Amino acid sequence: MTALHRVGLAGLYMTLDAFDNNPGDKAALKAAGLTWTLEERKVTLDFGEGKAQAGLSKLLELAFQLENGFFKLPGLNRGAPPTLEQQWLIYQALLGTFLQFGPHRPTGKKDTLIIEVDDKQLRLPGFAPITRYRHQEAAKDFLTGKGKLGENVELVGWLYPGGSQRHVAWAESTLEEPAELAFCLLFAPVGAIFFHIASRRSGGKARTALVLPTVSSLLAYARLRRFVAESGVLSLTAASPTDAALQLAVLARGQELTEDLQGPIRVMAFGIVAWNKKQKSRTAAYSINVARLPGLRNYELASGIFRNRWQTIAAKRDRKGNVKEPESAFVRPFTAREIIANNVALRRPWYAGFAEDMVHQDTRLALQFERKELYQMTEEAEYDHPNERIFIRTCHEAWRRRLGQLGDRARREHIAFSRLASGEYEKLRVALARCKNATTLRATLTDFWSRAGSLPTLQTGWVTVLPLLEEAHWRKARDLALLALASYQPANENERFDLAQTPTEEAGIEP
Repeated sequence: MTALHRVGLAGLYMTLDAFDNNPGDKAALKAAGLTWTLEERKVTLDFGEGKAQAGLSKLLELAFQLENGFFKLPGLNRGAPPTLEQQWLIYQALLGTFLQFGPHRPTGKKDTLIIEVDDKQLRLPGFAPITRYRHQEAAKDFLTGKGKLGENVELVGWLYPGGSQRHVAWAESTLEEPAELAFCLLFAPVGAIFFHIASRRSGGKARTALVLPTVSSLLAYARLRRFVAESGVLSLTAASPTDAALQLAVLARGQELTEDLQGPIRVMAFGIVAWNKKQKSRTAAYSINVARLPGLRNYELASGIFRNRWQTIAAKRDRKGNVKEPESAFVRPFTAREIIANNVALRRPWYAGFAEDMVHQDTRLALQFERKELYQMTEEAEYDHPNERIFIRTCHEAWRRRLGQLGDRARREHIAFSRLASGEYEKLRVALARCKNATTLRATLTDFWSRAGSLPTLQTGWVTVLPLLEEAHWRKARDLALLALASYQPANENERFDLAQTPTEEAGIEP
């Protein structure tokens, strides 16, 4: 069984457990000839003699419902009914993964949906109510013409995303499984965990994360899955697939459910690719063992510092001042958290590759608005060696002194400080980004530090900083230098105001 089979088995367990707590549904299923037994690692279904068709049809009717155009999955919400926000999240998740193909889930007329969340208005244009979906009609896939359970079931995309026939000319490219394993996949939408992805770096290539924890106990996993199902859009929006997996680990730890996450967490991203814009393709896949992840402490710190935030879209008005579209909001994750999550998941230093990130214009612009949080991260994070923290503080100190010099010049020559600071920032950023070896990096940093004047932090820590400038570690030093530049915090309110007026980009200076 793959990870998807196991969470599907958990989904079946959760569904039958919900019926155990609903006397009416349990009686209806028993009358149709279906009884069951739930154990910690096994689910047993017993269809009465000649009752396979009736029992299976009734099970699917009750397990996969619709309500006001949304999916209604009793296995997820054994207690209180889901909120409109939670219904929207599962709607969005299933349409981005299992039920992305239109004929598998016909819809009604599109409309704009407004959801109230935390005193915010989520405006969701293009909501199309579901009229039926393939899981409700799955009995025909598991039954023979005589109404008996079949032995094998052909796998298609709505059962196993990406598992459809590869080429019509080769029958061998069709996937087929024993009915009991395919039955697990049928309930995977209930057991799988989903995150919406909002990334500046990957854009539409990653829109939905399908997260598959390792299931060791059906009872324990059901507890974890239902807790996640009760969360809202603010908690279930990730910056990347790796961020989704690590965010799940943090959510579980916060609720003392860490013991339910034994083994690796597998995550797949689905999004739009240039060669097939009508389908959500699988664009990334990771397997992350959070129990043995050396940088998890830094990610936990980052998840607290770079918390998801609401971003408001102002109301649109016509020429007469009438409101055409009301004010709305959406959840915006931090770009820095995406960078940190990817590095931690790949067992790299949390700031690795920051030089490349500072070359990419969209990423660089996003980080400009995350300076305060980045600075806090540089101060509180764990490093492989103390010299990394000293190196960052040295660069902060050098840049502060350099800004002081530019301020003196601006007052003396009656030049706009913002223009001088912006130009100096870009020249230094580009110079660091263009360094391709230890020699050029040493030359650039030496020039930067020498222009700043006396640097007490460097004077006391020179011996520890020196190894970072050697051939073996120059890339790490370049990342740290650019991280320091991006995370610099003003020393006082006057400097904060002056830097706030500084343009973030200068034309014509690109590496």
